[in-house]
Amino acid sequence: MLKQAQIDSTLVKRLEENLENAFKEKKIESLDSFLLDWVNRYDFKKKISDPIEHDVYEVFKTIYKRTNISKLEPSWGSDDFIQNYIVVQSSVPFFVKGWNYENIEDDNWPTIFDLKPNISDIHSSKLLYLTPEYELAIRKFIKNKEGYAYDEELFYQLENERIKFLKYRLIVNYGGYRFEDHIPYRFWHLVTHPKVQFIEFNKSRDSAQVFIYKYGDEYIVDLFRQDNTWTFVKSYLESVE
Repeated sequence: MLKQAQIDSTLVKRLEENLENAFKEKKIESLDSFLLDWVNRYDFKKKISDPIEHDVYEVFKTIYKRTNISKLEPSWGSDDFIQNYIVVQSSVPFFVKGWNYENIEDDNWPTIFDLKPNISDIHSSKLLYLTPEYELAIRKFIKNKEGYAYDEELFYQLENERIKFLKYRLIVNYGGYRFEDHIPYRFWHLVTHPKVQFIEFNKSRDSAQVFIYKYGDEYIVDLFRQDNTWTFVKSYLESVE
């Protein structure tokens, strides 16, 4: 899907309320109920007719094979994928060499939205597809400080309590400060890393470079396709924060 669907604001509100109620109950069982409902709400995409979208899906699935995760240099990511739940990103930008760069402005790259790859046959963890509705609801839950006068120490104490609650089942990592309406706030990574930042195909789409982000480090992975099968070639460190 190359066009992002409209966000279901009613679902966002209901999800935020359900997560808030689970937090107030202070019961891990309530968090499990929220997460299992999330698992069962979406299924992986079974039929992909567009050939480029199909390639993006196959590249994505190749990256997240357990044998390939362990090949990444240095070895990282495998511990994250031992968890009960894996949060999967909902979109990935891509480009094919030979396309006209002049038609792409402000990094508005072609993007596959509503990404729902089937990696359950590779990892035993339950898959949570981070749709815009779930991401918005969780971020609202993390920042919910209604009823409190602004006090920086109290503000972060309350936020830390909510993050700690999520971490009973999810991998949530600090990602530095971001600005919203000129106000700095702490950003939290919800997607289970490594995260695919960008895929660049060659003109014939039989090789690809995958740009990957892992909690501050950026890597490039080279893939090659032969007989409709993508193969991991090598990975190397691009930059470190």
